[in-house]
Amino acid sequence: VKPLLLATALRYVLFAAATEETRQVLTGVHLQFDADSIELAASDSHRLAFATIANPYVEDETIPEFSVTIPASKLQQLERILSETTAHTISLAFDESKAWLTIGTTELVMRLLAGEYAQYRQLIPQQQQTTVRFERKQLISLLERLAVLTDKNSVVVADINQSKQSIQLTVETANWGSGVEVIEALVTGQSLRIGLNIKYLLEGLKKLDTAWVELLLDEPTTPIIISPVESLIPTTQVLMPIEIKH
Repeated sequence: VKPLLLATALRYVLFAAATEETRQVLTGVHLQFDADSIELAASDSHRLAFATIANPYVEDETIPEFSVTIPASKLQQLERILSETTAHTISLAFDESKAWLTIGTTELVMRLLAGEYAQYRQLIPQQQQTTVRFERKQLISLLERLAVLTDKNSVVVADINQSKQSIQLTVETANWGSGVEVIEALVTGQSLRIGLNIKYLLEGLKKLDTAWVELLLDEPTTPIIISPVESLIPTTQVLMPIEIKH
């Protein structure tokens, strides 16, 4: 595997892994291997992120499909190592309980998490009636201003307006009052109002690196898809909406 590709894919997904031990397997990153690619996925049941990298250096094209789950805490350390290495390729090997990663003359050993990982692709909505394209950094800036008024679990209400080609973002808190920001966006499909966890939305957007991002939505109660535009590595985020209290 190319180390920079793996490091980038890890950055795209690690933030979504669970931190609570109630479901230990969700505290890891799930890696699905086949002869052509590696898919990485992480989810804490409120959000999901997955990315796919090509694997042109596989030595055996008849390799069977298999998957492992590695603790996210170990892969966070690995991401930093991969980002700094000058090696052109790294090697991965597995048995039933461990993973070995070889970088030059250095070998890292990581334990695997036991348990069956969720069928996360079933969480992805199969249809979307609204697509919203916006500048990623501009939306991050607006959300950060609104986040000053909130705690980490507060809801930001997004009013997506097709006729005005805009998104209005609103937060309301008992102690600090309310805040409103508006961003221009390319909206196709139906206007929509949806509530989202502002912390989760910000964290996901900051891990991407494209200038433009798309939101794909269906109904206020169905998950939204966050997809970077023209990303070098295919990656997708899925975020569960929050019921808006009227």
